[in-house]
Amino acid sequence: MSHASSNEQQLEETVRTVLSALTGLTYRKERVEVDSEHVWIDAVGRDASGQVVELIEIYARYGALKGAQHKKPTDDAARLLVARAQFGDTPRLRLAWCSAEAIGQVRRGWRGRALEAMGVELVHVDPCRELVEAVRE
Repeated sequence: MSHASSNEQQLEETVRTVLSALTGLTYRKERVEVDSEHVWIDAVGRDASGQVVELIEIYARYGALKGAQHKKPTDDAARLLVARAQFGDTPRLRLAWCSAEAIGQVRRGWRGRALEAMGVELVHVDPCRELVEAVRE
């Protein structure tokens, strides 16, 4: 039996592939140095010239948020804000989630308003649907 986190890592890679197909950017997981610390960003989007255009955290699980998972969007948004400062405050910030149900939970609560205030978009990316549509084309 495969480990759940390895399945999520594979799904994150699939989400990066789907994002590339949708935006034309190249995405990869990157370590961003922040003073004497660092943060890992799930998807750093670069244009053809290598310029960082987007920073994305991926939530590669399906279903409703439970327990401490409710803190994930604001924790991820804080990580994105810290990382963006290293790139001149210009990259777009997004949370790409596979679960429409979880997105609905976040948008209905105060965390949704906090994300808006931080300038962080919350988007639904269904890699299975997108991959099927790409194959059809």
